Amino acid sequence: MRDVEKYVDKLFAGEAATEEINDLKMEIISNLEARIEDNIAKGMDEQAAFTEATANVKSIDGLLDHRRTVLRYPYFKDLLQTALIYLLVALIIVAPLRLSMTLVYISKGLIGAIIVVGILYLINYTDRKDTTILPMDVAKLKIAKRWTWLLWGLFMVVKTLLNIGIRFGSTIWYGRSVNIEGPYQWLMLVVSFILPVLTILIPLMVRYAYLAVRKHEVNDDE
Repeated sequence: MRDVEKYVDKLFAGEAATEEINDLKMEIISNLEARIEDNIAKGMDEQAAFTEATANVKSIDGLLDHRRTVLRYPYFKDLLQTALIYLLVALIIVAPLRLSMTLVYISKGLIGAIIVVGILYLINYTDRKDTTILPMDVAKLKIAKRWTWLLWGLFMVVKTLLNIGIRFGSTIWYGRSVNIEGPYQWLMLVVSFILPVLTILIPLMVRYAYLAVRKHEVNDDE
């Protein structure tokens, strides 16, 4: 039945044509065709039989290991709360180190980000009663998590090497001894190497977005 095949093809739109996917498609098609034939045998016309058979097969999210559904608003509320916590921790670390204009600007940027995230949270998610379901592809989130950590690690290596080159390049090149005068210069040197670590907030948020899917997953029996 070509209508059944077209219907199932729409359900699997966007999925890679793997052996597992093809087997699952064939199984669903077979089950739907058998259900339609049973309905016709009971006296239904073909269209009514098709409608009844497909009524309970509206999505494949529960059939694929990498597809999950979450409650939309609790999920994003959780992400915003976590983002606020991460930003506040970063501000607590940076705020006391207002040793240069760069650190002052970073502190102001963190405060601005906290205000924006806080407003989004208060406007959209405080006492929000909503049962909207959001489909999530945990396989893609897992890949994003892995690549985010890899890129962050690469960024940290490059940033550290650039820092060393800028601050000690000529000293190393000419074989001179490193000369750091006073605790202020020591502190600024340490801060210059530690500050880029704050960008870890990005991979941490991607990781939490991945982990939070299981926390807010909607089960079939709910």
